[in-house]
Amino acid sequence: MEARHWMEIWMTLALICYFAAYFVAKKDWEQHLVFATVGFLADMRATYLMMQVGLGTLSGKTGVHTLLALVAILAFFIQAWLGYKAKWGGDYHQIAYRHMHVRFAKFAFLPIWVVAYLSGLILPFL
Repeated sequence: MEARHWMEIWMTLALICYFAAYFVAKKDWEQHLVFATVGFLADMRATYLMMQVGLGTLSGKTGVHTLLALVAILAFFIQAWLGYKAKWGGDYHQIAYRHMHVRFAKFAFLPIWVVAYLSGLILPFL
């Protein structure tokens, strides 16, 4: 199987895991953490493959996708930090950071990640 197909498989797994993490978060924190971690690892594997086949450049038609992918990775680290503070911050901080964690996931991380995912899907057609 070509590296491009493996990238699509890993990214689709990451997409499924990120959405699963979002939807199970209220019910089960441990599952939320597992889904988010597996999603991130799948994302990193696909990004590694992208770099190996030379698609991870900031020039040409892959530039926008690479930039979106880097922003999505940065957004994941912000999201993880907010989640950490929401779980283990002080009483006041837990409430404030939990609210920020949920809002950042809904209005920043997931939308950025979906746009990056879709931009990668259309690359072969450009």
